Amino acid sequence: MSAQVSSSSSDHDSKLRCPSQNCSRVASKRDARPRWPRGKVSALGPEGSKPDSTEIRSSLRFSVWFQHDGAPPHYTNDVRKHLNVTFGQNWIGRGSPVHWPARSPDLSSLDFCWGQMKTMVYESPIDSVQDLVVRISVAAGEMRDTPGIF
Repeated sequence: MSAQVSSSSSDHDSKLRCPSQNCSRVASKRDARPRWPRGKVSALGPEGSKPDSTEIRSSLRFSVWFQHDGAPPHYTNDVRKHLNVTFGQNWIGRGSPVHWPARSPDLSSLDFCWGQMKTMVYESPIDSVQDLVVRISVAAGEMRDTPGIF
């Protein structure tokens, strides 16, 4: 991800800024997400059909844990009912039987890492690309040397 530079001529506006409005969020996870089939995809599956829960062998179904992101579009009653039927008590996420704290270092190490690093790097305005590189290096070193952070 590249830093954005304002085109304004004032010194304050020309500082490098956090690349998103909300620095605590990751800009894009698109590359890490599974690819969906083309066509209409609903909460019940492709083309609105309910996925066959028997695809997960019943002997394995309740030994598998599913980590759900809890994003608002994925938080409908239909989605949660499907997860309850498919995984029983073995799913973690917003509205699940097992509470999942957002950006938990135990379950989402990279989200946690990036959130922590962004907080440290963008604590104050950045003056130059070199300043940005130094801050990233320092933040990575501090996180590496902090016992129990992960």
